Amino acid sequence: MRTVTGALVLLAALVAPSVAGAALPECLITCSVTDDCCAEEPCLREPCGAYLDCLSGAQVFFDNCIASIANDPRRRSTGGGRCTITLGCVKKCRSGRKNIERNCRRQFRQLSGACPSCDKPLTAAQQKSVANICKTSCSDAIAPPTTTTSTTSSTSTSTVEGATTSSTSTSTTTASSTRPPTTVVPASTCARPEIPRCQQACLLRINSLKKNYDRCESACNGDQCADNICKQTARNIACEAIRARCTQDGNNADPQFLNCCGNNCPTLDDVDAELCRILPR
Repeated sequence: MRTVTGALVLLAALVAPSVAGAALPECLITCSVTDDCCAEEPCLREPCGAYLDCLSGAQVFFDNCIASIANDPRRRSTGGGRCTITLGCVKKCRSGRKNIERNCRRQFRQLSGACPSCDKPLTAAQQKSVANICKTSCSDAIAPPTTTTSTTSSTSTSTVEGATTSSTSTSTTTASSTRPPTTVVPASTCARPEIPRCQQACLLRINSLKKNYDRCESACNGDQCADNICKQTARNIACEAIRARCTQDGNNADPQFLNCCGNNCPTLDDVDAELCRILPR
C-alpha cells in the first residue's frame, strides 16, 4: 500500500503542472489525479463542507442585496429606462459577495487542524485551488452543525406578609436557528422572469414600455442583472397598461394577444409582482 501511495504521489507531482491543481499544496497533491479528492483525502470533507456552506451564505447575501434594489424605491431608478443607479447598486452587491467568497477561502490558510500533513500555511493561490477542489471534486462534503442563538428573559415578584416572604419567578427562553447549513450553493436568482411568449409580445406592443426596454438595454452596459431590474421598473411604471392590454379579462385587451394565446391567455389574477406591480403615486 505504501508503494502504491508513493507511486501515486510521484505521478501527481509529474502531471500537476498541466492540470487545474497545479497550485495545490504538496500535502494534497494526490487530488491532482483523482476525480474525488475527498475520497482520497477524507480530512477535507469537513473543511470543504464549511467552505460550501460559506459560499451558500454569500449567495444569500447577493440575492437579498439584489432584492433590496428592486423593492426599495429609495435605491432604485424609478424613471423608465434609467440604469445608472441600478447598475451601481448591482456592482456593490457583486463586490460584497466577492468579499465574502474571499473570506470563505481564507479558512483554508491553516488546514493542519483537519489535515495534519498540511502543516504549512497555504498561499492565496493554493487556497483558490483547494476551493475549486471542494466545488468540483468532493462528493461527500460534511456540512457544519446547525448553530442557534438563544435569549432568556425572567420576571419575579415577591410579597411580604408579616414575617413571611414568598416569591415567584417565571422565565422564558427562545431559540432561533441561523440559516440551515448546506453544501449546496444555490444558483443566482438574478434572472429574467418567465413571461409567456404571447404576453411578452404584447408587452412589446406597448410603445412607452418598448422604449424603456430599449433604453435599459442601452444604459445597463450589457449587465443582465441590472437590465432585468431596469426592465422590472419599466413594467411597474406601465403596469396599469399591462393589466388592461395583456390579460384575457383586461378592459382594453390587445386583439393580437387574444388571438395568440386563445383560451389559455393569462388573466388579471395571474398578474403577480414578477410581471409588474402598480407603484404608489
